[in-house]
Amino acid sequence: MPLVILAALLAVAQPESPGESTCFAMVQGPSGIERQDLPWLVTERTAGSARFEPRLPPGSGIACVRRSIVPAPNDWKLLAAGYPLSILVPGTVERIGVLEVSQGQVRFRVLDGQLTPDEAPLVLDRLSTFQLALRR
Repeated sequence: MPLVILAALLAVAQPESPGESTCFAMVQGPSGIERQDLPWLVTERTAGSARFEPRLPPGSGIACVRRSIVPAPNDWKLLAAGYPLSILVPGTVERIGVLEVSQGQVRFRVLDGQLTPDEAPLVLDRLSTFQLALRR
């Protein structure tokens, strides 16, 4: 019984795994912004200590379909490489958030839907962590 309580507390204290299923780049093409499917997932590509270097055209953005709108722990590596990240969460009501740097500040905007009361402090904590990581 105590292990069940501990597992429940850990689940509340930590954000859900992003559960990333697919990622794509948004690149400027001859007829406007085009989707370019990526053969890798951001969460896998940013794991470990290596820098994130996807070799995409300047001005590109990256989008990933995830189970959670809360940015993953290493999403700051995209910002360090110069790429904003859109997080798409499908469901009854699709939610879309964008992680980006604006005037030197890391920010997260919810474009469609909203954060839950449990997600808001997790996002703020990640933004603070990302800001510190980018200053190094």
